[in-house]
Amino acid sequence: MTTNTKNREEALNGKWSGTGELPAVGDRVDVRLSGFGSGEVTGYCVTDGWTALYVKLDAPCTAEGTSYVGSTRVMVFGVDLA
Repeated sequence: MTTNTKNREEALNGKWSGTGELPAVGDRVDVRLSGFGSGEVTGYCVTDGWTALYVKLDAPCTAEGTSYVGSTRVMVFGVDLA
């Protein structure tokens, strides 16, 4: 089951795989996965018990071989952050 939310407290119902605290909506993050780069947290997703972030990237994704090529919006887990 997947739950989409902008509520940080609701997002904490899932497990966070990041090393720091769960970023707030509006926080800036650096996504190391596939070289996505930096962007702004726009919301959360809890899927299969894990909390993920929705991030609006500063520039479109250019990582070949991903389903995100050309996209500026990605879903990432805490472990994907730099």
